[in-house]
Amino acid sequence: NDKNIGIWTIETSSNQQNKDKNTKYSLSLKKEISNDGIILSILELTDGRIASSSSDKKIKIWYVNDKKEDIKIENDELGFEACLAEASTLENDEFNKSLISGGNSGKIKCWNIFSGTRDYMIECNCSIITCMININNHTIAVGTGEGPIIIVDLFKEKNQKYLFSHKRCVNSICYLKSKDRLFSCSKDMTIKIWDLDTLTCTNTLYKQHKSIIYGIIVCENDLISCSNDGTINAYSI
Repeated sequence: NDKNIGIWTIETSSNQQNKDKNTKYSLSLKKEISNDGIILSILELTDGRIASSSSDKKIKIWYVNDKKEDIKIENDELGFEACLAEASTLENDEFNKSLISGGNSGKIKCWNIFSGTRDYMIECNCSIITCMININNHTIAVGTGEGPIIIVDLFKEKNQKYLFSHKRCVNSICYLKSKDRLFSCSKDMTIKIWDLDTLTCTNTLYKQHKSIIYGIIVCENDLISCSNDGTINAYSI
């Protein structure tokens, strides 16, 4: 809520050269970047710049080392962009990346990361987009406020596939490339594992937390979840 982006240095200390259970980690604030609105999402771009979205309806792209704002995107729609991803939107040039955003307009927006102009917009059958992640160069998974997850091929924007199982808002999604599995968590207090070949839910984890699950990430061979109950859980994948 302080409207700042913090850049942190991760420091480790251990009696052994290799990282093990005795390794201690500490964080030190390297620098802060001031912003006009509350930061809702941040993303590191392939070229090393940082993209941020905030409550003032602006998306900004920053040079981190200089703490310098490079591009400011004025969103011309009502609402704000709550989540960001990076993906290729040109079928003949997969190295030409675009910034992808979603929020309470229920639309996916594709932005040129050098000019800040909007290339195009994709209509989704939802009222709000809550989270998104890049699955491959040109495919993204989008979590919605109603519960479905939408798989969108940016080369074929009308080719949208839906994953139905969550009963409430999807809070976070992550992807494990080696097993082609998508993971999601929701306000319905479940974690779900998805097979993207069959578009089916292969497993549901119930009652792993005592309250709403807000975030999940894949870390090596573990799935990590965090919750409003104040706990962080790890699961072997």
